[in-house]
Amino acid sequence: MDASKASGDPIILERRDLPGAYDMLRRVAILEHPQFGRLLIAEGWGGLDSLSGGAYRWRHGFLAQLRPTDTLDLLESEGDEACSIMRRVLAGEDASRRLFDWDGVVIDQMAQRAGL
Repeated sequence: MDASKASGDPIILERRDLPGAYDMLRRVAILEHPQFGRLLIAEGWGGLDSLSGGAYRWRHGFLAQLRPTDTLDLLESEGDEACSIMRRVLAGEDASRRLFDWDGVVIDQMAQRAGL
């Protein structure tokens, strides 16, 4: 654990850039949080109706609680219907991995606290 981190801050276990819309990269990461355990955090697409323009940002993102053994490789693997586990998690269709219904500001703050 990084000594510069506060004891309540999430720790990055894995991070990856994935291809997104319009050849843009979308950041995803698995965090270990002292209160919520293992979490998936992913940038989401948004902002087309704002001055900042359309882009992948944490404030448009997603946060889901994972199983203790989940990894990015596992989440990107195909599930039952030729759809990746990650896609099902981010769509709220995986009952074993809860998608948090949190405001984008909170997701952005979580990403910042983790150092993303």
